[in-house]
Amino acid sequence: WRTDVLDYKPFETWEEEGARDSATLANVRVHKLLRDYQAPALDPAINEALAAYVAQRKASEPDAFG
Repeated sequence: WRTDVLDYKPFETWEEEGARDSATLANVRVHKLLRDYQAPALDPAINEALAAYVAQRKASEPDAFG
């Protein structure tokens, strides 16, 4: 296993490519993961049940902004 946040290239190559440190490489990796993320499909029945539950809970709580 090799991490994506370490650069294993020779020093000269690393320097020529911008000398990005681990924090920079991690930032790039996080942004790529977030950009490429696709939410998994949710069964419509489960989605409906969740929406009903949220609506029920909201209705049972007093209005915090009233």
